[in-house]
Amino acid sequence: MTMPRRFEAYEENNNNNTSALLTFVLGAAAGVAAGMLLAPSSGADTRRKIAGAANDFAGKAGEWANQAGTQFNDLKSTATSTINDLKNTATSTINDLKNNPTVNKVVEKAEQITGKTINRNTNYPSDQSENI
Repeated sequence: MTMPRRFEAYEENNNNNTSALLTFVLGAAAGVAAGMLLAPSSGADTRRKIAGAANDFAGKAGEWANQAGTQFNDLKSTATSTINDLKNTATSTINDLKNNPTVNKVVEKAEQITGKTINRNTNYPSDQSENI
C-alpha cells in the first residue's frame, strides 16, 4: 500500500531531522572526548572525567528519550481526540441531512430524473473509536 504524498513528505522531513539531531549529538560527544584527551591532566584524572561525561550524557539521553515519549503520547492523545470529534461532527451532520425535508425532496427529484432508487437507509454509528 502506498502512503499519501503528504505523509511521505512528513516521513522524509522527520528522517532528516532525526539524522541532523544524531549528527549533532555524536559531534558534541566527539568534541567533549577530544577536549578531555588533549587537556593536560593525568591519565586517571582524564579517565575519571571521561567516565563522568559519559554518565552525564547517558542521563541526558535518557531524559530526552522520556521527553520524546511523553510528547508522542500527548500528540497521539490529541490526534485521537480530534479524530473522534471530527467523526462525531460528520456523523451528526450526515444524520441531520438524512432527516432534512429539503434534502429528501432533492433526493426524490433525483430518483425521478434518473429512474434509480437512492439508498437513504445507510446507518452511520456514532461511536467507532475502537477502529482508531
